[in-house]
Amino acid sequence: MHPMNDSPMKHIEDMLTAALEAGRDRLHEHEVYALLRLLGFRTPEAIFVEKARELEKADLAAFAGGRVVCKLISEEMPHRFEHGGIRFSEPDRETLLRIYGDFEGIAAAHGIPFRGMLIAEMIEGSDCVPRQLLLSLRQDPSFGPVVFMGLGGVGTEIYTRGLKDDGALFIRAAGDAPDTEGTGRALERSFFYPIVTGRTRIFSEPLIDGGKLIDAVKSLAELGDYFSFASRSTVTIEELEINPLQITDRGDIVPLDALMKISRSAPERIHPPQSGIGRLLEPKTVLIIGASANKINTGRIILRNIIKGGRIGRENIYLLHPEAKEIEGCRAYPSIDDIPVRADMAVFTIPAGERAAELLERIIDGGKAYAVTIISGGFGETENGKELSSRLDTAIVKGRAKMGGGVVVNGPNCLGIVSRPGGYNTFFLPEYKLPFIGRYGERCAFISQSGAYLVTLVSNIT
Repeated sequence: MHPMNDSPMKHIEDMLTAALEAGRDRLHEHEVYALLRLLGFRTPEAIFVEKARELEKADLAAFAGGRVVCKLISEEMPHRFEHGGIRFSEPDRETLLRIYGDFEGIAAAHGIPFRGMLIAEMIEGSDCVPRQLLLSLRQDPSFGPVVFMGLGGVGTEIYTRGLKDDGALFIRAAGDAPDTEGTGRALERSFFYPIVTGRTRIFSEPLIDGGKLIDAVKSLAELGDYFSFASRSTVTIEELEINPLQITDRGDIVPLDALMKISRSAPERIHPPQSGIGRLLEPKTVLIIGASANKINTGRIILRNIIKGGRIGRENIYLLHPEAKEIEGCRAYPSIDDIPVRADMAVFTIPAGERAAELLERIIDGGKAYAVTIISGGFGETENGKELSSRLDTAIVKGRAKMGGGVVVNGPNCLGIVSRPGGYNTFFLPEYKLPFIGRYGERCAFISQSGAYLVTLVSNIT
């Protein structure tokens, strides 16, 4: 493995673009081999034969003295083994021509296009566990590019199913992979890594230097990051799977089978701007929508909690109210347009409905807040709510396309945020019910789908 730079990446991008322009969303295996070589992997010697007549002039000298693996190439049959699309042979033309004809017949029988045959050298090494690994890259809509590693070969699913969830697969976000020490520690928690690197009594000597596996993970992570939804590239690598990744008798790793799926598709959700997340967690100014002037409602409780926190002064708290001029010593304004600042964070507590949807659209589109926490429920739970939720999603996506990336949105139907770094609490619980005065949890972050669970947990540690 070697660190990549823009030169091989540009070459890779040209390869991927050519495939897309040819109407393909998958690379053929010999193309994936070429890509992997650019990443620094050793791959089997191989030639691709599109037409049978090409075998008559094919240079087979590289395979002299050994056997070869013949592979049926079709984008509609990525897993060929069980269909007879993998054959082992001596590298003589007559036998290879016969296998080519067999592959044509298999493709025809399955009603799939036949693109040709790949002839690859056989790599020395046992096909038994744990000498074959799985190495995979996928784009996750929430986390971006993610790298997986685990036991490989034809029994991958069986091995994974039979192991504990926390040890069957190594999983790491591409953004964390450059941390060599952290990636190494994460690999050590997997089932396979201690075995192949000689950390157990199963083998007297390591099968491979662990650094080679770490480098392989880092190479795939860098590739995935460069061709991710959020990257500057016009091409996205949606999936790259190497299975098996063979550990050879010499302690090297060689990709034997590989498939890749690519696209120009945009993500369903674009990541929010990180600057907005910072303002959400440590706001200097706050806008509250929904605090009552004459009763204690959800918005009023949140207003009191923020004031009580002491970090955000009343002069930096702005309220939206149709009549009141002041609530709890904080200025109130009758219209969104009257708010004199773009608040770091808005807290929205008006129940879901047409007015709420219009206000949220104006806040998101009109640049009155960098981040919004929507406490209100009713977005999505009913038929009318689903329409309101769709409007909210549309406004968010529209905002993402603007300069600066739009508004960060937390919610709807959420309990809110308690941020010790920001010195505020938007939980709609009075302080006497849930005081945040304990000495525990200062270096912890809790994220929960259940508000009741989160309140119970926080109550136990504070």
